[in-house]
Amino acid sequence: VPLSTAVEVTAGNSLFHVVVEDDNVAIRCTELLNRNKAGRVTFMPLNRLQPKQMDYPTEHGTDVIPLARKVKCDARFERAVQQVFGKVLLCRSSELASAV
Repeated sequence: VPLSTAVEVTAGNSLFHVVVEDDNVAIRCTELLNRNKAGRVTFMPLNRLQPKQMDYPTEHGTDVIPLARKVKCDARFERAVQQVFGKVLLCRSSELASAV
């Protein structure tokens, strides 16, 4: 299964959320959208994101890898990546996935 499939399935509709710096930016964007009747958008203000810290298993080496580590992004967006992908592990086989 390609990595892109894992990303798309895991993220679901979150792929279409817009990451913004903070609440103020989200509010200004929402006001602009409303004023122009330009539709709806879900924002992810970075100042509000509090992804759970995960303790990933290490005993399986490279056969089990956190998906978030495979998603490359600018460091300032790391919280958004962790929020969406932080709880998902990529496993080399379905048997290993069941064991983890």
